[in-house]
Amino acid sequence: MGSSTGERILRVRRAQGWSQRELARRVGVVQASICHWEQGRSTPTLARLRRIAGLCDVPVAWLVGDEVDDNV
Repeated sequence: MGSSTGERILRVRRAQGWSQRELARRVGVVQASICHWEQGRSTPTLARLRRIAGLCDVPVAWLVGDEVDDNV
């Protein structure tokens, strides 16, 4: 079974070597938002998902689980 959006955000954040605080700064949100997204307590907006995807060079579709390839 595939990963959740939060798990994928966590994965790409760690792949970049960024803390939650650093990703939050780059996305323009507070650190708590990143924490909540990664824990599945809330979901980022499409605009935020696009920003994360662009920063981490992954497709938005992969972040939301529409692409099965988990090799990112």
